[in-house]
Amino acid sequence: MCSSTRILQCRTYVSLPTSPTSAEEFLGASNSCDSYAAVPERGVLELSGPDAVKFLQGLCTNQMMKVERGGDAIYAAFLTPQGRLLYDAFIHPKNKGFEFPHPTFLLDVDSRSLPTLTAHLKKYLLRSKLKITDASDRYQIWQVWGPATSLLWGNFVPKEAKTLPLGGAVPKDRFCDVGCRDPRHPEMGLRIVGERDAKLPLPSTFTEGYAEEYTLRRILYGIPEGMDDLFAGASLPLESNMDYMSGVDFRKGCYLGQELTIRTYHTGVTRKRIVPVQFYNDGESPPTSLTLHPTFNALLPTTQSDIRADTPSSSSSGTPAKEGSPPRASSRASQRAGGAGKFCSGMYNVGLALMRLEYVCDPKVGEAGTAPLVAENGMRIKAFAPGWWPHAVSGGEAGK
Repeated sequence: MCSSTRILQCRTYVSLPTSPTSAEEFLGASNSCDSYAAVPERGVLELSGPDAVKFLQGLCTNQMMKVERGGDAIYAAFLTPQGRLLYDAFIHPKNKGFEFPHPTFLLDVDSRSLPTLTAHLKKYLLRSKLKITDASDRYQIWQVWGPATSLLWGNFVPKEAKTLPLGGAVPKDRFCDVGCRDPRHPEMGLRIVGERDAKLPLPSTFTEGYAEEYTLRRILYGIPEGMDDLFAGASLPLESNMDYMSGVDFRKGCYLGQELTIRTYHTGVTRKRIVPVQFYNDGESPPTSLTLHPTFNALLPTTQSDIRADTPSSSSSGTPAKEGSPPRASSRASQRAGGAGKFCSGMYNVGLALMRLEYVCDPKVGEAGTAPLVAENGMRIKAFAPGWWPHAVSGGEAGK
């Protein structure tokens, strides 16, 4: 699947920091190195047959017409009929060199979701001419990033070239047949599907990083992935940042779960989103910026566990808060029974959480957050809005 004419790299691993490092510093250093890493806990479903495009078009949130002639993968989600998110996926055309000879797609998904996603797809198979196969034993998912990635990945002909026959997309030079520029964030680099037992044919200047480095990069950028971050049957696409990560085509019609997604988008208001969070101890000052502490070894909360606002009792009695204490939560927030958010996943002292936006610090507007937040494990939490979001968090809301 990947060309074998390039120089194979030696197996050199990039070290993670050993002292407290700001997210900006960690990501800056990581982005300056040409690196790659295996993506943990991902599996591959192969969908092959003449009805593959039409079938997926009716079930996913993105536009399959973008890939019906081959080319780069699209990022998308599968929803319930009620519009709740089931699984995120990269949908890769299985290109063969310069051609896309037959309609075969590789779905890069959370490996734990393979049985239930397969059952979900087969429920709508009906008489479609399509074969669904678990191909996880044949393929490995990789992430490649760094300054030299732009030289490794040429562009396909414009997707607007509708006159091309199916299978007629012609790529310029690239080192691998199946993959894409990761559409979720420009600095995430390339998403690649490679043969399971083969090395990526990268130049020798690339070094292999740990899977943990990829996970930390994803967390610090605020990019959810997989079942720990996206709660199957409960999460909403916009609350999961699918709109910010190019995972939803709002011009597309007639797919499963579309109605709620489009209605939420056109209201222009999303009051919860998945954001990076940092843990700190009770008695410590809240962090002013997202910082990674690699020596942090406290037990992290379980996924989907509650995060609550530790609002002082004085806030309901009308007595003033002590000088220097964090601002109180708004009355609307403090009266909610649902808490401040839900923890998703994490590593060391950082993680991702689905948070009500009135509890999120956004440096763009100078907000310092509200009441202190407490996780299931008793640790304090500070939530930060990613700097790359196209809209600032204001008044507990983030527009489209």
